[in-house]
Amino acid sequence: MTNWYAWLKFLHVVAVTVWVGGLTCVILVNRKLAQSADREAIAAVAGYTQFLGTRVIAASAAITLITGVFALIVGRVGFPLWALWGFIVFAMFLTFGATAIRTTSAELQKH
Repeated sequence: MTNWYAWLKFLHVVAVTVWVGGLTCVILVNRKLAQSADREAIAAVAGYTQFLGTRVIAASAAITLITGVFALIVGRVGFPLWALWGFIVFAMFLTFGATAIRTTSAELQKH
């Protein structure tokens, strides 16, 4: 018999890793890019960071939320404190992270 909780938890951890790692990379690249004087490179890389933000980071954040909720249901673990913390982090990402990536990438593309 398949252990759905283990699979959901595995997918959840992979999605969190991609989400946090991707977000960290985009932030670091954008910070370094903001110091560059090469306008052509700024425009090119800003387009890639916007793509990563909307396609990879946002998608992995959504997968994190979905697999986390289903893991809570399938695993019948109730609603522990770490789950509440996860929802708070997800809300903070939607509020600050997504907005910052979108704004920074758009601003860098203007240069």
